[in-house]
Amino acid sequence: MSAPLFRFRLLLIVLAVGWSGCLVFEFRKPDVEPVDLVVPPVEVESPVRAHLLDGSIVVFRTGARFLGDFVLGEGERYAVDATFTGRVAQIALDSVAAMETYTTDIREPQSFAATLGVSTLLTVGSVALFKAIFGSCPTTYADSAGVPVLQAELFSNSVAPLLEMRDVDRLRAHPDASGALRLDVRNEALETHYLNHLELIEVAHAEDEIAVPAPFGQAYGLRHAISPRNATDRAARDVRALLATEDAVAYQTAESVLDSVTEDDPTDWIELAFPAPASDSSAVLLRLRNSLFSTVYFYEFMLAQQGADALDWIHTGLSNVSAAIEMGDFYVQRMGLRVEVWEDGTWRETGRVTEVGPIAWSEVAVAFPTPPGPEVRVRLRFVADAWRIDRVALTEVRLLPTRTVPLDRVEEAPPIGDTDAAARLRRPDRAYLMTYPGERFTAVFEPRPSSAPARSFFLAAQGYYIEWMRGDWLRERVAGEPFRADDATLVAALRRWQQAKPAYEAQFEATRLPVR
Repeated sequence: MSAPLFRFRLLLIVLAVGWSGCLVFEFRKPDVEPVDLVVPPVEVESPVRAHLLDGSIVVFRTGARFLGDFVLGEGERYAVDATFTGRVAQIALDSVAAMETYTTDIREPQSFAATLGVSTLLTVGSVALFKAIFGSCPTTYADSAGVPVLQAELFSNSVAPLLEMRDVDRLRAHPDASGALRLDVRNEALETHYLNHLELIEVAHAEDEIAVPAPFGQAYGLRHAISPRNATDRAARDVRALLATEDAVAYQTAESVLDSVTEDDPTDWIELAFPAPASDSSAVLLRLRNSLFSTVYFYEFMLAQQGADALDWIHTGLSNVSAAIEMGDFYVQRMGLRVEVWEDGTWRETGRVTEVGPIAWSEVAVAFPTPPGPEVRVRLRFVADAWRIDRVALTEVRLLPTRTVPLDRVEEAPPIGDTDAAARLRRPDRAYLMTYPGERFTAVFEPRPSSAPARSFFLAAQGYYIEWMRGDWLRERVAGEPFRADDATLVAALRRWQQAKPAYEAQFEATRLPVR
């Protein structure tokens, strides 16, 4: 098999999963203080940047060694103003606010310069900033009478280069009086974003239709939405009122179901019944987002539990073919939201919604042939409390034509060392636009005038992001446990989520980083 074909097939495996942060320097050895040799050292081979509590940065280009209360390596230290202040061989672990691994083959000098700009933001903030749990992924806003309105979160499952994927989200924004559609793309978390491609998808449709993304770059036109006449969850609760309207009062798994999850069955479900539509094809329309269970699973089990080893796991482990396949198999088996239809005396899976992220509400649809009979029974099945479901409806469905609107220009681009940000985003290639915590830019599209009765717009985005390891995660568990994608870890994460839910939900929005 050729290398390109092998990589393409590997990426197909990763995309099927759907899940839902450079320099070369010389070194001179300075004096080194003795360290505690009782704790076994942790060797990190990936290049890392340590963001210190005083706003300075130490770059360990060839990796670092975590030993006792210190981080050792061939380091270069830079002040907040980007001034080189000297070579260092060790730093105290309690001086570290966060650490990020970085990619040395993607515009290394510009990447480093941009990272230094983050230091001012971090220095002004409090120590609590470095415990931020808001994220993960780029967030997108559109202006509404001077108020930024959240539109989408982009490629929320792409946590490593190998997991880079294309993500399509329905927007509620429309062109302004000048004909331009402006989207504010922000980095509001402790992450490095690698944006590869942005484009707008225009969909013309009838006035009484809702347009939502469909597989393979297509669009569904949905009409005659019907609310469920029956809706019962696994705890035998009547949840029709929660699911009938779009009001952000969303379905959550009952505590009794969370109490009873096991490795054999960690799921919740909702059974719904609808009057059958007149058309041969139907679709379940869902307005939903992930709960913060996904944040607990990612932050506490994939990252914090591994300690310093998570830096190598992010940089190289997730690029390992066998690891990607193993994780892919688990996510296909367990994660996502399954849509099942009752037909011929059994539940038949007709579609699956991949993780969409915990920040923005997403509108998605799963289409299927209308089964015979006066009633359509649908079951939604998912990992317990992994979703917040605002609305469910059954609709008639048809495929709609789409038209691509390329990115016209980028305004207020982050300071990455050049002025060609738009060129980096017009094609899916190796020319990434990188953004760091607190940075933002405006993507401007110019759709041509349309005579269609109505039109909607989707944002297609491709890229990935690298999460920063918080200093607390490293100090609490320098030598951690390897992450395993299995049912035992999943149930342990559910137990932790059940315990931490109130604190996480209160802290999440409060730790959204301001943009500049």
